[in-house]
Amino acid sequence: MSDSLAMRIKRLREQLHEKLMTLPEAPGVYMFKDVRGKVIYVGKASVLRNRVRSYFHIGAVRSPWQCKLLERLHDFEYITTRSEKEALILEGNLIKIYHPPFNIRFKDDKRYPFLKIPLDDPYPPLMIVRMPKDDNALYFGPYTSGKALHETLETIKHTFGMRIITMVGDRRASGCPWRDTSKQMPRACLEYHIMRCCGPCIGAVTHAEYQAIVREVRAFLEGHHEQVVEELRRQMFNAAEQLEFEKAARLRDRIFAIERIVERQSVVVGVREDIDAFGYAWRAGFACIQMLLVRSGRVVGNQPFFIRIEEGRSAADILGAFLKQHYSSLVPIPQMVLVPVAIEDADVMAQWLSDKR
Repeated sequence: MSDSLAMRIKRLREQLHEKLMTLPEAPGVYMFKDVRGKVIYVGKASVLRNRVRSYFHIGAVRSPWQCKLLERLHDFEYITTRSEKEALILEGNLIKIYHPPFNIRFKDDKRYPFLKIPLDDPYPPLMIVRMPKDDNALYFGPYTSGKALHETLETIKHTFGMRIITMVGDRRASGCPWRDTSKQMPRACLEYHIMRCCGPCIGAVTHAEYQAIVREVRAFLEGHHEQVVEELRRQMFNAAEQLEFEKAARLRDRIFAIERIVERQSVVVGVREDIDAFGYAWRAGFACIQMLLVRSGRVVGNQPFFIRIEEGRSAADILGAFLKQHYSSLVPIPQMVLVPVAIEDADVMAQWLSDKR
């Protein structure tokens, strides 16, 4: 540590002496601010007194990013919480609010689309949205690959025929024109006539049949393809028994389409749980985290995520920060999360994920 940084820490200790002496021995979140009062870093602690005071030890070994942080630090605030889990949640919320420059964060995370199913709509569409909300809806994503999103939507259109809408903010930009689902439309749109929508707007399917499609799409997006095939096969046999041969043929074609997707997926022998497995690499100020999605024993997809990082960050820092941000975005929580290194507060994070599942 340079003499100038040591002198600065000494001055900060004198300047913030009263605050440092009255820090509570409780879990919570602390916010470091610069001379203009801007929040430049948000952290959480199981014991606020110990964690915050550790930044002001003159002889401590520090990484380059921590040295830069201390050079800009002017003041701090803290919020106590009832538990470490509450501190973890509050930390994530404050990072979203303040976007502190010294916290690890997604690169351009707002541009990644999600798929949304609003559960309060009697005929819910599959919506393409940019930012998930804490509402009565299911979210899938984020989709960092435009190609992966396009392939997913095309499969859902051809195989399930669910309504699809693209949103820009709170405004419908394109897709299904059926706005008031309490009233039927006088005629169907082109998507119905080219067999890419099941036509709930004209009563071509009943409410119960459409809800069954929604359940199938949800299971499909969660990677439970075998579950979807079993249900479709049951419906196909029932249709055949009722001599509804055209319906049985359509169900057969849907089964074949899903089975072609499953054939392209790798099998993880002996594993039946839903798993998110993560790997990482970094260079030149950016990290790439690769997520592998395993559902019911099969690798059903992968997603790369890019994060801007400061020099001196460890793999545990990067993965820990990523997991907090990723799973706070209302995405489905698997039964198991695999990471290649031990992360800080793993037990607290495991409890948080278990409660969210």
